[in-house]
Amino acid sequence: MVPGCAGLPGEDRSTVEIQPLLSELFLRQLKEKDEEGIRRSIASAGGQGDGCRHLVGTMRSFTCLHKPPQGETSAIVVIDALADLMPLFEGGSPTALLAAGASYLMSLPVSAPRVELLDVDPNEPTPDFVPVGALEDALARGQVEATCWTVARLARVIRTREYFLEVLLEAVAPEQSPAGRFLVQTNATVKAMREIEWEASQGIAYRLLEALSERPLPAAPFASENPPPLPCRAGYLASLERENPEDAWLYLSHAFQAERYAQLRQKGVRWGLRAWVTQRLFHGDEAGMDRAEKDLGPRQTEGGQQAFETVPIDPGTWILEKIASGSSAASTEAGLWAEKLPDVDPLYRWIAEGVATALARGNPKPLVTVNAARWGAHLLGPAGAGVLTRRLIERLATLMADPA
Repeated sequence: MVPGCAGLPGEDRSTVEIQPLLSELFLRQLKEKDEEGIRRSIASAGGQGDGCRHLVGTMRSFTCLHKPPQGETSAIVVIDALADLMPLFEGGSPTALLAAGASYLMSLPVSAPRVELLDVDPNEPTPDFVPVGALEDALARGQVEATCWTVARLARVIRTREYFLEVLLEAVAPEQSPAGRFLVQTNATVKAMREIEWEASQGIAYRLLEALSERPLPAAPFASENPPPLPCRAGYLASLERENPEDAWLYLSHAFQAERYAQLRQKGVRWGLRAWVTQRLFHGDEAGMDRAEKDLGPRQTEGGQQAFETVPIDPGTWILEKIASGSSAASTEAGLWAEKLPDVDPLYRWIAEGVATALARGNPKPLVTVNAARWGAHLLGPAGAGVLTRRLIERLATLMADPA
């Protein structure tokens, strides 16, 4: 069990931390669109050890009030990207990023999730066994009521949070939509549910099941052996040839996290993820995909020029300003810094700050793309981070101006 998190019904909660009242206040301010109160809460959170983390958790909970139009990025995915980027501001202030996230959430239309579909009558006997395949059967029918009914009963039977969340990932991994958005939303929801109490996470769980019920999902065929690891580095490099590589980056970043998280159901999860990368980025050539990954050699964990540990304020500010203005002029400079640094996070902090204004205006695509590219830059190491970062800055020039 993750310290500070409540579990599924019946799971031991002895390690649950009580979130400060600031979280409850912040949630009310978001619902009431109290901009002045939100500014005060963000400023107050900066003075608390875990204050900012609690505010991000509140944002994750709030996303359940938004049902995105079909095909649009889910708010839970946007706040997941914000949460991933928060550690980049350690030792500094993430005020601008938090404020932008709050402005984005307040711009969304809201409606109540049907969390009652996930309730189970306490007088209903708990079944001794619910087959995991029942979830796949429900998803294959594409009916949200049936899917919620199944998930609610699985949650009663499966007492371990981690195993339950792996079952969700495995059920969704075979999806083959062009952008892989169901896998992306599922992984973002799984990450949030690891940080939020079960009762509080029912809203975001419902929104996920609602999205998954838009159309029937195929079940994964039986795999007798565990496939090779997901070739994420080869996938990122292959995606650079695309006119719009950002959807592939988003999928790859979440696929990497899902594969790493899945331990007990890894075989099924990995099979589905590899199928998407094979079909979408390597034209069905699985052997060629694995060769491309192998040719990259062992993954670099260190590199760059050790004399550079961060991006000095002058080039950093210039990169930020160019990105914020919607210019691609900083692409070469940013690419060079990505190659120099042993860790790209100091560079990506400047880039993230540059796209905060777009998020505040209700355009989440740049922030989501920055975080997805950052995962790729880490995986590729300095040898590949430079070309990926240059491509990122070029794409941001378009994405910053396009709210779609």
